[in-house]
Amino acid sequence: MEKSKTESKVYTTKTRLAERAKKKTDLALKRLIFKLKKSDSPFWLEVARLLARPKRKAVCINIKKINKIAEDNDTILVPGKVLGEGILEKQITLACYKISNNARQLLNKSKLISIEELYEKNKSGEGIKLIK
Repeated sequence: MEKSKTESKVYTTKTRLAERAKKKTDLALKRLIFKLKKSDSPFWLEVARLLARPKRKAVCINIKKINKIAEDNDTILVPGKVLGEGILEKQITLACYKISNNARQLLNKSKLISIEELYEKNKSGEGIKLIK
């Protein structure tokens, strides 16, 4: 069986992830990282690792990059903030930690959900595109 990209990139142990999460001041983010850390799925461990990174290395993605990568009816996860530069022409389900007001207005036909909701729906992480 071939390893996916997320399986090979999980370098951080669960203990190290917990140490990083304890340093976070945002309680909602801290709670989300601990919830994802309990998962056995390599996909959700990678998402927890990306969320636990220092603020200077946080993920910020523009709508135009999402539009370039996504196909219609895809589920896209951004473990960080979505910014409003560009146009989204596809109908997708977008899960992100934060979103700017401009980006929220550009999500015409698309559905916006939280990372926690997506985790509850899909605990294995299959069929989700991770953009970082």
